[in-house]
Amino acid sequence: LPVREGNRVSKGQVLLKIDPFQTDSDVQAARSQLSALEAEAAGQSFQIASSEANAARDEFLKKSAEVERRQAETNLARAQMTHKREKELLDASLISPEQFELTETQLKLNQAYVEASLAKIDQLDAQIKAARASIEFARATRDAVLQRVEGARSNFLRMEDLLKKTTIRSTLDGVIVKLNVEEGERAVPGILSNPQATLMTIADFSVIEAE
Repeated sequence: LPVREGNRVSKGQVLLKIDPFQTDSDVQAARSQLSALEAEAAGQSFQIASSEANAARDEFLKKSAEVERRQAETNLARAQMTHKREKELLDASLISPEQFELTETQLKLNQAYVEASLAKIDQLDAQIKAARASIEFARATRDAVLQRVEGARSNFLRMEDLLKKTTIRSTLDGVIVKLNVEEGERAVPGILSNPQATLMTIADFSVIEAE
Protein backbone atom coordinates (compact mmCIF):
# COMPACT_ATOMS: atom_id res chain seq x y z
CA LEU A 1 0.00 0.00 0.00
CA PRO A 2 2.31 2.81 -1.24
CA VAL A 3 -0.10 5.70 -0.60
CA ARG A 4 -1.44 7.45 2.47
CA GLU A 5 -4.51 9.53 3.18
CA GLY A 6 -3.94 13.07 1.93
CA ASN A 7 -1.54 12.02 -0.86
CA ARG A 8 -2.01 13.57 -4.27
CA VAL A 9 -2.14 10.85 -6.97
CA SER A 10 -2.01 10.90 -10.75
CA LYS A 11 -4.08 8.93 -13.20
CA GLY A 12 -2.44 5.52 -13.72
CA GLN A 13 -0.46 5.64 -10.46
CA VAL A 14 -0.33 2.42 -8.41
CA LEU A 15 -2.58 2.71 -5.37
CA LEU A 16 -2.33 -0.77 -3.92
CA LYS A 17 -1.45 -4.36 -4.79
CA ILE A 18 -3.41 -7.44 -3.83
CA ASP A 19 -1.41 -10.62 -3.15
CA PRO A 20 -1.17 -12.21 -6.63
CA PHE A 21 -0.03 -15.68 -5.50
CA GLN A 22 -3.27 -17.56 -6.19
CA THR A 23 -4.10 -15.58 -9.32
CA ASP A 24 -0.59 -16.01 -10.68
CA SER A 25 -0.83 -19.77 -10.07
CA ASP A 26 -4.13 -19.80 -11.97
CA VAL A 27 -2.47 -17.95 -14.87
CA GLN A 28 0.38 -20.47 -14.98
CA ALA A 29 -2.07 -23.39 -14.91
CA ALA A 30 -4.18 -21.81 -17.68
CA ARG A 31 -1.06 -21.13 -19.77
CA SER A 32 0.10 -24.75 -19.37
CA GLN A 33 -3.32 -26.08 -20.36
CA LEU A 34 -3.42 -23.80 -23.41
CA SER A 35 0.10 -24.83 -24.47
CA ALA A 36 -0.75 -28.52 -24.07
CA LEU A 37 -3.89 -28.19 -26.20
CA GLU A 38 -2.06 -26.17 -28.85
CA ALA A 39 0.61 -28.89 -28.98
CA GLU A 40 -2.11 -31.53 -29.30
CA ALA A 41 -3.73 -29.58 -32.16
CA ALA A 42 -0.35 -29.24 -33.87
CA GLY A 43 0.17 -33.00 -33.49
CA GLN A 44 -3.19 -33.67 -35.13
CA SER A 45 -2.31 -31.29 -37.98
CA PHE A 46 0.95 -33.19 -38.46
CA GLN A 47 -0.98 -36.47 -38.46
CA ILE A 48 -3.32 -35.10 -41.13
CA ALA A 49 -0.38 -33.95 -43.28
CA SER A 50 1.33 -37.32 -42.85
CA SER A 51 -1.82 -39.26 -43.78
CA GLU A 52 -2.40 -37.02 -46.80
CA ALA A 53 1.17 -37.62 -47.92
CA ASN A 54 0.69 -41.38 -47.51
CA ALA A 55 -2.56 -41.25 -49.48
CA ALA A 56 -0.90 -39.24 -52.28
CA ARG A 57 2.00 -41.72 -52.37
CA ASP A 58 -0.37 -44.69 -52.54
CA GLU A 59 -2.40 -42.98 -55.27
CA PHE A 60 0.78 -42.59 -57.32
CA LEU A 61 1.79 -46.20 -56.65
CA LYS A 62 -1.70 -47.34 -57.65
CA LYS A 63 -1.43 -45.53 -60.98
CA SER A 64 1.95 -47.16 -61.57
CA ALA A 65 0.48 -50.55 -60.61
CA GLU A 66 -2.38 -50.06 -63.07
CA VAL A 67 0.14 -49.37 -65.82
CA GLU A 68 1.98 -52.55 -64.83
CA ARG A 69 -1.32 -54.45 -64.83
CA ARG A 70 -2.19 -53.29 -68.35
CA GLN A 71 1.28 -54.23 -69.53
CA ALA A 72 0.99 -57.64 -67.84
CA GLU A 73 -2.43 -58.22 -69.43
CA THR A 74 -1.02 -57.30 -72.85
CA ASN A 75 1.86 -59.72 -72.34
CA LEU A 76 -0.58 -62.39 -71.16
CA ALA A 77 -2.76 -61.94 -74.25
CA ARG A 78 0.33 -62.24 -76.44
CA ALA A 79 1.48 -65.33 -74.55
CA GLN A 80 -1.98 -66.92 -74.92
CA MET A 81 -1.90 -66.37 -78.69
CA THR A 82 1.62 -67.80 -78.88
CA HIS A 83 0.56 -70.74 -76.72
CA LYS A 84 -2.46 -71.46 -78.92
CA ARG A 85 -0.42 -71.20 -82.11
CA GLU A 86 2.38 -73.43 -80.84
CA LYS A 87 -0.17 -75.95 -79.50
CA GLU A 88 -1.42 -76.32 -83.06
CA LEU A 89 2.18 -76.67 -84.28
CA LEU A 90 2.83 -79.28 -81.59
CA ASP A 91 -0.26 -81.22 -82.62
CA ALA A 92 1.05 -81.13 -86.18
CA SER A 93 4.48 -82.25 -84.92
CA LEU A 94 6.08 -79.10 -86.33
CA ILE A 95 7.76 -78.09 -83.01
CA SER A 96 9.29 -80.09 -80.22
CA PRO A 97 7.56 -80.71 -76.89
CA GLU A 98 10.44 -78.91 -75.19
CA GLN A 99 9.80 -75.73 -77.15
CA PHE A 100 6.07 -75.92 -76.36
CA GLU A 101 6.89 -76.42 -72.70
CA LEU A 102 8.85 -73.17 -72.71
CA THR A 103 5.85 -71.38 -74.21
CA GLU A 104 3.54 -72.90 -71.59
CA THR A 105 5.89 -71.83 -68.81
CA GLN A 106 5.94 -68.28 -70.17
CA LEU A 107 2.12 -68.27 -70.27
CA LYS A 108 1.91 -69.30 -66.60
CA LEU A 109 4.48 -66.66 -65.71
CA ASN A 110 2.47 -63.95 -67.44
CA GLN A 111 -0.68 -65.14 -65.67
CA ALA A 112 1.17 -64.84 -62.34
CA TYR A 113 2.29 -61.31 -63.24
CA VAL A 114 -1.33 -60.28 -63.90
CA GLU A 115 -2.53 -61.81 -60.62
CA ALA A 116 0.29 -60.11 -58.70
CA SER A 117 -0.47 -56.71 -60.24
CA LEU A 118 -4.17 -57.09 -59.38
CA ALA A 119 -3.30 -58.04 -55.79
CA LYS A 120 -0.98 -55.04 -55.56
CA ILE A 121 -3.77 -52.72 -56.74
CA ASP A 122 -6.18 -54.20 -54.18
CA GLN A 123 -3.61 -53.70 -51.43
CA LEU A 124 -3.03 -50.07 -52.44
CA ASP A 125 -6.80 -49.48 -52.56
CA ALA A 126 -7.04 -50.73 -48.97
CA GLN A 127 -4.13 -48.50 -47.90
CA ILE A 128 -5.72 -45.47 -49.58
CA LYS A 129 -9.04 -46.11 -47.83
CA ALA A 130 -7.24 -46.51 -44.49
CA ALA A 131 -5.30 -43.27 -45.05
CA ARG A 132 -8.47 -41.36 -45.93
CA ALA A 133 -10.23 -42.73 -42.85
CA SER A 134 -7.24 -41.68 -40.77
CA ILE A 135 -7.41 -38.19 -42.29
CA GLU A 136 -11.10 -37.82 -41.49
CA PHE A 137 -10.59 -39.04 -37.92
CA ALA A 138 -7.60 -36.74 -37.41
CA ARG A 139 -9.54 -33.77 -38.79
CA ALA A 140 -12.47 -34.45 -36.48
CA THR A 141 -10.09 -34.80 -33.53
CA ARG A 142 -8.21 -31.63 -34.49
CA ASP A 143 -11.46 -29.65 -34.78
CA ALA A 144 -12.50 -30.84 -31.33
CA VAL A 145 -9.11 -29.91 -29.91
CA LEU A 146 -9.24 -26.49 -31.59
CA GLN A 147 -12.56 -25.83 -29.86
CA ARG A 148 -10.93 -26.75 -26.56
CA VAL A 149 -8.00 -24.48 -27.46
CA GLU A 150 -10.38 -21.54 -27.87
CA GLY A 151 -11.93 -22.30 -24.50
CA ALA A 152 -8.50 -22.59 -22.88
CA ARG A 153 -7.36 -19.33 -24.53
CA SER A 154 -10.43 -17.51 -23.21
CA ASN A 155 -9.77 -18.91 -19.74
CA PHE A 156 -6.10 -17.88 -19.97
CA LEU A 157 -7.03 -14.33 -21.01
CA ARG A 158 -9.54 -14.15 -18.16
CA MET A 159 -6.90 -15.29 -15.67
CA GLU A 160 -4.41 -12.78 -17.05
CA ASP A 161 -7.01 -10.05 -16.69
CA LEU A 162 -7.63 -11.06 -13.08
CA LEU A 163 -3.87 -11.00 -12.43
CA LYS A 164 -3.60 -7.50 -13.87
CA LYS A 165 -6.40 -6.42 -11.57
CA THR A 166 -4.39 -7.38 -8.51
CA THR A 167 -2.55 -4.10 -9.13
CA ILE A 168 -5.04 -1.29 -8.73
CA ARG A 169 -4.24 2.08 -10.31
CA SER A 170 -5.86 5.43 -10.00
CA THR A 171 -8.41 6.28 -12.67
CA LEU A 172 -8.06 10.03 -12.17
CA ASP A 173 -5.84 12.81 -10.88
CA GLY A 174 -6.83 13.78 -7.36
CA VAL A 175 -6.28 13.51 -3.62
CA ILE A 176 -6.89 10.51 -1.36
CA VAL A 177 -9.47 11.92 1.03
CA LYS A 178 -10.31 8.65 2.74
CA LEU A 179 -8.24 5.46 3.15
CA ASN A 180 -10.17 2.53 4.61
CA VAL A 181 -7.47 -0.18 4.54
CA GLU A 182 -4.00 -0.82 5.85
CA GLU A 183 -1.24 -3.00 4.48
CA GLY A 184 -1.88 -6.67 5.19
CA GLU A 185 -5.64 -6.38 5.54
CA ARG A 186 -8.02 -8.47 3.48
CA ALA A 187 -9.70 -6.74 0.53
CA VAL A 188 -13.41 -7.49 0.45
CA PRO A 189 -14.93 -7.88 -3.04
CA GLY A 190 -18.24 -6.18 -3.50
CA ILE A 191 -20.02 -3.14 -4.86
CA LEU A 192 -20.17 0.53 -3.95
CA SER A 193 -23.20 -0.03 -1.73
CA ASN A 194 -21.05 -2.22 0.52
CA PRO A 195 -18.95 0.12 2.73
CA GLN A 196 -16.37 -2.63 3.34
CA ALA A 197 -15.74 -2.92 -0.41
CA THR A 198 -14.56 0.70 -0.63
CA LEU A 199 -10.80 0.63 -0.14
CA MET A 200 -10.23 4.37 -0.56
CA THR A 201 -11.89 7.51 -1.87
CA ILE A 202 -10.13 9.85 -4.33
CA ALA A 203 -11.50 13.34 -4.87
CA ASP A 204 -10.85 15.55 -7.85
CA PHE A 205 -10.28 19.09 -6.50
CA SER A 206 -9.62 20.68 -9.90
CA VAL A 207 -13.19 21.95 -9.87
CA ILE A 208 -14.83 22.87 -6.55
CA GLU A 209 -18.28 24.17 -5.75
CA ALA A 210 -18.21 26.12 -2.48
CA GLU A 211 -21.13 27.51 -0.52
